Amino acid sequence: HLAQFCDVNIGKHFNYMEYIIYESFGFQRERVSVYFLSNEEDRIHIHVTCESGEAKFWLEPIVSLATYHKLKPKKLGEIQVIIEEHRNEIIQAWKNHFGKR
Repeated sequence: HLAQFCDVNIGKHFNYMEYIIYESFGFQRERVSVYFLSNEEDRIHIHVTCESGEAKFWLEPIVSLATYHKLKPKKLGEIQVIIEEHRNEIIQAWKNHFGKR
């Protein structure tokens, strides 16, 4: 369900890497965007957006919720499981991206 990271450049100091995940949540199939921004802090983290809301997760030392908006606990748990399943892949993409700076 996980697509490749794509590097998107939006202006001189702002770009992001994005995964698009189409995941089944019960009977619904939903697009979940997992991305990171180049103009933020150094600690490895990602942002997640979907129809229901958005969240920020830390990836180190373990995957943990940092903040969220409008997402219910069940949905946050489902998203966290997806992130945990792809944690190493996301961290490698982060390191590859930020190693270019």
